[in-house]
Amino acid sequence: MLPIEFDVSGSGDQYIDPSDFQLYIRAKITKNNGNPLDANSTVGPVNLLLHSMFSQVDISLNGTLILNASNTYHYRTTGNITYLR
Repeated sequence: MLPIEFDVSGSGDQYIDPSDFQLYIRAKITKNNGNPLDANSTVGPVNLLLHSMFSQVDISLNGTLILNASNTYHYRTTGNITYLR
């Protein structure tokens, strides 16, 4: 897979809070060969779907690596779950 990169630019006198970032993903579930699912197909997402889509997340500021989650990103994110009651 090719990496996905985001370039968030700003000027030196502005602060951009990374905790305010949001990622919108539009996905389509298909068969392994890319064909559409049958009407009677039973499918469902895995837990933490968005987290399971990425195997590695690296965050850099001004070219300096500040977070390297290697290939354990999807395991580490399970501690960031917010439960709704």
